[in-house]
Amino acid sequence: MRIPLELFQHICSILHCKGSLTTLAALQSCSKQCYRIVTPYLFENLHLNSHVLKSLVELLFDTSKGSSPPLLPKDYERPDYMGPVVKTDRDDVPSLEVSRTRWIRSLFDHVKEITFEYDVDIDSDKGCTDTSNYLWTLSSFARNVKLNTEHLLFRNVKVINIIPSSSNLPVGLHSVSLFLHQACRPTHLYIENPNHHSDLGIFIIYFNGSVKTTEIVGVDKHDLPSAGTAILRLQYIKAECGEPCPSADHPFSGGRARGNCRFATYAERGRKLYQACLELSKDDDWDGDGDEGDKGEAAEAAEAAEAGEAGEGWTIVRGEESEEGINKTIESLQAWVEKILTRDDEGYDDDIYWEGISDEERQEYYKRGRKMIDTLKVVEV
Repeated sequence: MRIPLELFQHICSILHCKGSLTTLAALQSCSKQCYRIVTPYLFENLHLNSHVLKSLVELLFDTSKGSSPPLLPKDYERPDYMGPVVKTDRDDVPSLEVSRTRWIRSLFDHVKEITFEYDVDIDSDKGCTDTSNYLWTLSSFARNVKLNTEHLLFRNVKVINIIPSSSNLPVGLHSVSLFLHQACRPTHLYIENPNHHSDLGIFIIYFNGSVKTTEIVGVDKHDLPSAGTAILRLQYIKAECGEPCPSADHPFSGGRARGNCRFATYAERGRKLYQACLELSKDDDWDGDGDEGDKGEAAEAAEAAEAGEAGEGWTIVRGEESEEGINKTIESLQAWVEKILTRDDEGYDDDIYWEGISDEERQEYYKRGRKMIDTLKVVEV
């Protein structure tokens, strides 16, 4: 190569930043050394949608018989199907001596960020069956890789983005979670416009503690992760009154808001924050003060926050929702927390069975609630 190595790497970096994948692919095929240098730039970010998923499945699996979903990779019978990945930091290039599946797995080692773009509503009752099948097939493949090699399919992925292709398309997490939970262990999640069925807490927990920070845009009345699971930034959609809402001044009978009123939405959002607070383990510490338990994943996340990698505690980002809506949500959280010390010992409150809870345990729950309130931040977009 006549171009100095440092200059060539700088050129590749510029092309990568500009998204010039076609040019990078052309450079990759120039020589063995170009292949070795360009490949990490070319595969650092993987953007998946329904069309890319279809192409990926056709590369890995035998689709000639029309089975849906296809079950066996094209070269499943090859002895090196589950062999070790090829180290592309040497001058190795794809050859007939190494199966296609193994080469693709080797390329996946370069992927650091996955963006899953919803261009079809695959989790609705009338969702795209083909795309759901592709995800199911890939999740089976990822599980097979993990069982046979003790490695994840995307073992170096740090960031997962789940976004809609248009603002009015909801993002369902059920189908994509089957694949992602088997394939990778990210440290950061970005989720935009989750549908109303999405359990955000369960989705994060199934990454087995790898997630340190999460940003969710378009939150409504969703179940949230435990406050000790990850540092969270959330942005609510605007709550509006439906039909028939009682009246302009909202005179609710018995002091309770009806479900079709925006004030009922504020109250429910506050209760979801309260639930996240009560689900916190005694060993977790999400604000980094060191008061609770031994150092674990949540404490490491808090240390990252102190180092400036994320805001301390949880953050509500002002977006579509009004200042009144955010204030009412926090007031609802405060009201639920204050009830901890005064509520009747009998019965559930949808979160905990209070009968038999000692005064000491009640104080502990109250302390967690106050910590949630004291560390919760509200910031501009």
